[in-house]
Amino acid sequence: TLGRIPVGQMALPTAINFIFASITLFLAASLKRHWTVNILIRTLAIVTAFIGLAFCLAYIYDTPLLYGGTTIPMALNSAIVFSIIGLGLFVNNVSYEIAERKQTVKALIKTNDELENRVQERTMELAKTNEALQTKIIEHKNTEEALRKSAERFRSIVEWNFDAIHLLDTEGRFTYSSPSVERITGYKPNDITGRHFNYFIAKTDIPKASKAFYDMRNGKIMVMVELEAKKKDGTPFTIEANGSPIFKDGKITDIQVVYRDITEKRMLSEQLRQSQKMEAIGQLAGGIAHDFNNILT
Repeated sequence: TLGRIPVGQMALPTAINFIFASITLFLAASLKRHWTVNILIRTLAIVTAFIGLAFCLAYIYDTPLLYGGTTIPMALNSAIVFSIIGLGLFVNNVSYEIAERKQTVKALIKTNDELENRVQERTMELAKTNEALQTKIIEHKNTEEALRKSAERFRSIVEWNFDAIHLLDTEGRFTYSSPSVERITGYKPNDITGRHFNYFIAKTDIPKASKAFYDMRNGKIMVMVELEAKKKDGTPFTIEANGSPIFKDGKITDIQVVYRDITEKRMLSEQLRQSQKMEAIGQLAGGIAHDFNNILT
């Protein structure tokens, strides 16, 4: 016998410990381990080592185990080997888990560094985008301010202009009238909106006004066209009108017309013409009388 077990025989504890050790070695050789596998490896390794150590202690203290016989059912060399295998597997498993955790930590650190780099890059991109947006916002505000000032200047020019200013659509209906319209015609600007221009033109001059309007709708310009019109109270008056088409994207969208009341100017011109005519007649009469006196003398 070797120890207290007959040579050539294997006791039941030895066989069981071989099974534990084999399972532990098999599991330890697996490439991918679940946390439950690691726990099982440690448990089996501890059991294997414990059994080996227990039988080693039995030899040291000369104490039979298990069934109370005079023999110890595991050879001393087997007990020592199982103790070493169990402890080795336990240490190996712990070392493997430590190494695995280190790899996991390294992977996490690498992932964290990559994420930080991405966040930094994204932050820089967002900063550039924000800067570009701020620039666009400032430009937009400046443009709006310029447009507002331009609109105010235009409104001031239109509202304080002595002449009447109108906008008409391509059908000949008023869409805008300046405040001076009321002073000239007696109509408030809102009273005119939506009406056709023929409503304010004397019947005798409607063909003339229509021709001028359709010429503008075809792209021509109206220059100093005199038309007879009528005020709100029915009083006739004479206007001198200028106009032109308004283009948008290459198409005529509106017609703008500016006119002034030239009734008084026309009356003064007529009086001047009559005065000049009477003066010419007087000069002619004086010349004839002078010639007649010469003949008599």
